Amino acid sequence: MYQLFTDKQEIFEADLKLEGASLNDSFARLVVETEDWNLVFNGEINERGHVNIPIKKLKRVFPNGTSGTMKLEVVAEDTYFTPWESDFQVETSKQVTVEVKSQTKKKPVMETNQKPTMKVENVSKPKQKSKPNNKRPELFKEYVGVLKRVNININNMRTKQKGLQRLTEAFTNKHQLNESDKNWLQTKTLQYFTKKSKK
Repeated sequence: MYQLFTDKQEIFEADLKLEGASLNDSFARLVVETEDWNLVFNGEINERGHVNIPIKKLKRVFPNGTSGTMKLEVVAEDTYFTPWESDFQVETSKQVTVEVKSQTKKKPVMETNQKPTMKVENVSKPKQKSKPNNKRPELFKEYVGVLKRVNININNMRTKQKGLQRLTEAFTNKHQLNESDKNWLQTKTLQYFTKKSKK
């Protein structure tokens, strides 16, 4: 499990070995996801494939003990990769704990022949969080964001068709989309870019 900190900045580093594409004009970013928040940290890739992404202090964003998943995203030659993913937990690197001992005196135990009784009423069951049934809007937003980052739009979709197919395939595999979701995503994206071009 990867450790992130509330009170100190750190640098995420990794080495990439890319086959079939060039690292020229590529970029990397680290996506930190929790149940309530998604954070993105942008980084750099040098010519040898060394990734360097600074992560800022998370004190004002995540409380101590927050956990979730983080992943490295790389786009190289119009192709989207997620080569690394891990669980993470947020900790405070410097902590002070104080335990105060009570000064109250213990009450003497009273002896009695009567046994105490206890009755429990109105026990509440914990509320179960309902999981969203439909993640299509989130997937659409993420997919359009990826297309915009690699500069694919309605005017150049035909000329960048191979890159678009590879990117769509990688996105479909990453989210394990079925054929229905994949078709919906492509149709919705086409409608979105068509509307944007008419404005």
